[in-house]
Amino acid sequence: MIVALIAVAVFLVLTVGLPVLSFRRASAARDGVERLERRLAALEDLAPRTRSTTPTAAPEAGALDTAAETAATPGAPPTTVETPRTSPAPDLARPAPSGSTQTAAARLEARIGTQWMLYVGVATLVIGVALLIRHAFVNQWVTPWMRVGIGVVIGALLIGSGHRFSTAGRLPFGHALVGGGFATWYLAVYAALNLYGLVNPLIGFSLLVLVTVLAAGQADRLRSQPLAMMAVVGGFGTPSLVGAGTNAQFTLFSYTALLIAATLYLARRRDWPALNLASFLFTGLTIVGWGVRFYSPDAYLPTELFFTLYCGLFLWVLSRMRESTHPIARWVRLALWTTPVWYHAASLTILRDHWLALLVYLIAVTGVGLAASVRWEAMWPRVLLWAAVAAPLLEWADVQPDGSWLEPAVLTWLAVAGLHAAAQIGLLRRVRARLPAADVLLIPANGLGLYFGLQAVLEPHLSAVTGLVAALVAGAHGALTVVVRRVDPHAAMHVLVVAVTLTVVAVGVQLDGAWVTLLWATEAGGLIWLGLRERRAWVRFGGALILGVSVLRLLATQLAPVPAMYTVFLNERATLGLFIVGVCCL
Repeated sequence: MIVALIAVAVFLVLTVGLPVLSFRRASAARDGVERLERRLAALEDLAPRTRSTTPTAAPEAGALDTAAETAATPGAPPTTVETPRTSPAPDLARPAPSGSTQTAAARLEARIGTQWMLYVGVATLVIGVALLIRHAFVNQWVTPWMRVGIGVVIGALLIGSGHRFSTAGRLPFGHALVGGGFATWYLAVYAALNLYGLVNPLIGFSLLVLVTVLAAGQADRLRSQPLAMMAVVGGFGTPSLVGAGTNAQFTLFSYTALLIAATLYLARRRDWPALNLASFLFTGLTIVGWGVRFYSPDAYLPTELFFTLYCGLFLWVLSRMRESTHPIARWVRLALWTTPVWYHAASLTILRDHWLALLVYLIAVTGVGLAASVRWEAMWPRVLLWAAVAAPLLEWADVQPDGSWLEPAVLTWLAVAGLHAAAQIGLLRRVRARLPAADVLLIPANGLGLYFGLQAVLEPHLSAVTGLVAALVAGAHGALTVVVRRVDPHAAMHVLVVAVTLTVVAVGVQLDGAWVTLLWATEAGGLIWLGLRERRAWVRFGGALILGVSVLRLLATQLAPVPAMYTVFLNERATLGLFIVGVCCL
């Protein structure tokens, strides 16, 4: 036992004490070299100024008198006066051959010596500590509690040393030591929980959460984003480290929601948007990991409620990040904008086997999305929202079980269309401007989509009322035209085109005609008329495309085989052709 403790103490001195002392000595030597370089540079800067201010030596007085007497004596030969030669002074102002090359090289060497090798050393230290703990486990040197205690002590020593170096100005080295200390604590708790069974899962989970909280607090105190990222990763990885293997959905999802909120607080406090991105990604991984292992169809309701909570939290994170000027903030915001897409896809996935819940969800998401769009006067999101709701509703109509679902399906279509119409009227009252392009598309899509949806739901069970449904929808749009005309007369014309189109469809259905072709032709004529009236070239182009489709459908009808009982003049083909020709002439 004593030999084992001595071996452990020697190992700690070699792996922790000597590296720390060596680093301190190297740091002191580097500081001395930097001070000498600064003094040498100051002397080099001072040398040119000293030389320029030195007075030029005056010629000796005796030499001047001799030269004067020689010049005054007539006929005397000239005498040359030698002046003393002075050796050229060394050029102290010449700059040292350093330049940007030596500066860049010095920076690279400093980065390698103080950062890269530092990270390698800390990683090696953590691995060494892990190997030490494992070696102690294998050889049964000390008791289990002492083994875990060694890890805790090593972590505390690393954290304390990191604080000392951080306060002394060695921030990279200090932060790395603190991170290594918390990593060692994670390993110690993991070993106590899973490798040796010293604590139960609840206590182990609590200890890991405590380590995460302490790491986040130290990251905030030291203003260290890498340490904060480590805390986020450790926090989301805590349920995996516990490894209980039980389905604790409420505990896991509640803990994840608290982590999202805590990460938002720390990220906003220090302007670290990368933490929010990490939270977003790890939340998705947590949900996927839980769903693969434990999800069952009977857990759809709490799962959907937690999905809704996560969507609201990340949209709140997005709203709180609007003022961030961090270089990566725009990319984080772009990633968070996909939250409604992931939420909608996940909701459709878990609710596809629960039809009543699916219909309620589609109505609710339409109402919330439209309320937000009206609040922020968003135009195109309403078009995307309508498509995201109409597509699963049309798909659901193909797999509905029986006629007992007619009333919920009809109410869902009416609610979705009514909410969109109310949102359009509300935006027309708020925004007094030309009808936006999004509404030019949404008005006919909402009206005609309502009819297509009702027809898909009712035709398998009540095929005789599809014409009546078209007439009722047309009448509703006629009344809507009167309401919209009081707010915006130009928008009322778009609603009127939908009403006229559905009226033509109602007549065609009642007469057993090719009502789909009539619908497209009538809508094409209305769009072309509106494009000419409002001088919108793209609306005219869209109407021309729809009219082209109508002509192709007419040709398919004309080239179809002629039945035996065939009316020569007043038949479906002739009537449909005359109608489309009339639309083309208009």
